Amino acid sequence: MALSCGADLVLELPTVFATSSAAYFAEGGVKLLSNTNCINYLCYGAETDNHSLIRSIADILLNERDMREGGRNTNFVLTHIFLC
Repeated sequence: MALSCGADLVLELPTVFATSSAAYFAEGGVKLLSNTNCINYLCYGAETDNHSLIRSIADILLNERDMREGGRNTNFVLTHIFLC
């Protein structure tokens, strides 16, 4: 249906991520997109325009994941924040 309406690509999020908490849902989606090697930027929405707060939260989450996984995965490093 999406393809017939003009979508160029349709990806299915695996059930394990689609039925998980928001953090795992988002991680699954980002990993799926990252593994396609066809995106350069990821846009997201937030309920605040405080980019310092967003970066601080992202850094905390990245550091928590690093401790769990034993190393940083550079595919998920937050490099730019653009406010609209």
